[in-house]
Amino acid sequence: MKPTQWLTIAATAMLLLSSGCSTDKAGRTDVGAEPVDPAAAAPAPERWPREKATPDHLALAKELVERGYYQVALGQLEESGKTREHTAEVYTLMGTCHQKLGDLDKAADCFRRALKAEKNYGPAHNGLGINAGLQNDPQAAVAALEAAVGSNPARADFYNNLGMARMTAGDLTGAEAAFRQSLALDSGFRRAAHNLAVCAGLAGREKEALTRLMELFPKATALNNLGAIREMKGELAGAAALYRQALALDPQLDLARRNLERLEDSAGPTVKEKTNLP
Repeated sequence: MKPTQWLTIAATAMLLLSSGCSTDKAGRTDVGAEPVDPAAAAPAPERWPREKATPDHLALAKELVERGYYQVALGQLEESGKTREHTAEVYTLMGTCHQKLGDLDKAADCFRRALKAEKNYGPAHNGLGINAGLQNDPQAAVAALEAAVGSNPARADFYNNLGMARMTAGDLTGAEAAFRQSLALDSGFRRAAHNLAVCAGLAGREKEALTRLMELFPKATALNNLGAIREMKGELAGAAALYRQALALDPQLDLARRNLERLEDSAGPTVKEKTNLP
């Protein structure tokens, strides 16, 4: 018998005696007294119904967006709207999903809904700016991204995106200022550092551009990227020369080889002659 059962029996016996009941020599209770069941005398443990856990659809959606599962994330975001009103954050996440899935019109609508819910929500301005850039509207992109950095001037990625929009719009001075501000906020932001090098190359400062590129990549890759900058400027023969230099340093650099082959196919004999291509 378990110790707890002994305690239950003892407590029951004390209760019977204090109530005026007697026992015989064999220890039995008075005739007519109800037999005592120790298990029945112990209080039954209370059982509470188990509550069903409510999934955090917004948290799941954020994780899915980070992992690139945009269609599934949209489903989670729709579910979150069934229990609470959509916020600027939710609309922005929905816009990002539509943008990544290629539906730029739906994306723009979501970003605008986000700004209607919270007019100074920086991520929505940023998303709208990126969207405008993808729709080949650099002026609208610049306006939206200037609003993004205005609402949240501590975001290095916003300044980098603004720099890209300005560079696309042909404002190299403004682009360089934005990239420098991005790096001032985050000195390890490699994308901004690379874009600053591109900006220098487009502005004709190739030595500076190559120096900056070599701080980020091996020399062969840096030469390939400088070749791409020349190609952006329409200097096809000069671009092909740099692709060839890159391959001379690293014959396994597939990107430089593909770039060179593409120029041969598109520009023909002129590029071959000026760069002594094989």
